[in-house]
Amino acid sequence: MSGSQILAALALARLGAFLAASIAALSCGRNITDPSIKLALNPGLYSFSIATTGGDASCVVTGQAPSSAMSLLSVPVQSGPDWTFRIRDEPTATFELRVGAFAGTPGAWKVNGFILGNATIASALPVSVAFGKLSPVSGIAGAEQINGVIHGQVQFADGQGNLLTCISVPWSVVRIGSAVE
Repeated sequence: MSGSQILAALALARLGAFLAASIAALSCGRNITDPSIKLALNPGLYSFSIATTGGDASCVVTGQAPSSAMSLLSVPVQSGPDWTFRIRDEPTATFELRVGAFAGTPGAWKVNGFILGNATIASALPVSVAFGKLSPVSGIAGAEQINGVIHGQVQFADGQGNLLTCISVPWSVVRIGSAVE
């Protein structure tokens, strides 16, 4: 084998490894060839919330901690095996939560995916919430509820320099009613 053939073989091997890693990342760790692993949520209006107190959340405060109580409303949309949650009545929000099942059985699906973007919590002093560019999430799902953990940073800011920055934040989405169009 000549030197150029060896270099070509190494480049091809690196490309194959890159493509395999990319496909694994896109499928969020799921076996994308197994059609029986598909998260089935009941249609309707869901409330997304996070918990920055109790549990395993680890937070750092700068100034006075802004409000971290939040409930964002969403009507999830199914795309293949994944479900995407976006904020219903906040057109400027870039918040997106995308999850899909990778193991388990109906009613106890193991899910993973990602969360990203920003949203605003309406209060006397509006608080912005930043979920970062792409934070992994994991959890357990039933037909009307998903509970999990954000494995990245979540930051609350009130516009006056007060920050609450947390990692390993518990989250949930719970069906609260039928979707009203």
